Amino acid sequence: MSVGELCDTLDLTKQAINAPLRRLISEELVRVAAGVRDRRRKELHLTDRGAALERTLHARQRALFQAALGEAGPSAADGWRAVLAPLAGPHWTSFTASAANREPEAGDH
Repeated sequence: MSVGELCDTLDLTKQAINAPLRRLISEELVRVAAGVRDRRRKELHLTDRGAALERTLHARQRALFQAALGEAGPSAADGWRAVLAPLAGPHWTSFTASAANREPEAGDH
C-alpha cells in the first residue's frame, strides 16, 4: 500500500500520518520502499516484526469477539453479522468465504 492509499483509507492527511508512520518505521514494524512500477511512489510494507505483531493483535481481537459473541448468544451474533454485511459492502461474501476456509493459526482457541 502506498502512503497516499493509507491516507485515503484512514481519511487522514499526509501531515497527520507522518509522525505515527515515522514511529512505525523507527520501531522496524514498517519499511518504505520505492514502487515497483513507479519509483517515485512510496510503498509501505510490514517487516517480519510488524507482520508478527499484526498476527498477534488479530488473534487477540478474534478471541475477544468470539468470547463476546459466544456470551451474547446466537441471535446477537446474527445481528452483528447483519450490521457488518452492509458496512463491508461487496467484499462481505469474499471475506466470509475466506474466513470460513482459513486454517486456524497458532494461538487461536
